[in-house]
Amino acid sequence: MITDIDHFDDDVLWELKVTFYADDEWILKNIDPRFGAAVEARVQHLREKYPNEDIRIRWDH
Repeated sequence: MITDIDHFDDDVLWELKVTFYADDEWILKNIDPRFGAAVEARVQHLREKYPNEDIRIRWDH
């Protein structure tokens, strides 16, 4: 199950993603590296497309 929690803090929209009910070891081996790489690539694309926007990523594990 994935939940979506959005909020603004200092004029920044935070999109928080949280996972539940999954084996952490399996996620780290099978999903995290591919998912993280895909998100990073997409964010880089968006930074290039919208150079005047401040687009950030922060990973909390």
